[in-house]
Amino acid sequence: MVNEGLTRLCRCLVLLIHTAQFPVQREIQKLERDLNAFNERIAELEDAGHRSHATEVLKANAIDFARRIDELRCVLVESAKAASKAKL
Repeated sequence: MVNEGLTRLCRCLVLLIHTAQFPVQREIQKLERDLNAFNERIAELEDAGHRSHATEVLKANAIDFARRIDELRCVLVESAKAASKAKL
């Protein structure tokens, strides 16, 4: 049990160190957390039968977060391509 907790803690520390070195990835993770929160709230409202303007605003914000995540992922892909070309 303790071993499992230590393993989980080590993974978390490695993730924190890794994302500290890569600000784009850190921003993607932050946006993904925010997007998940929006999606959870939208699901709650829809499950409760709400079809209000607030729900539409949340959906628009969620789409914006998804777009921003995609843009940052494209930055990572382009950076990786440029780095691999530079090695050749």
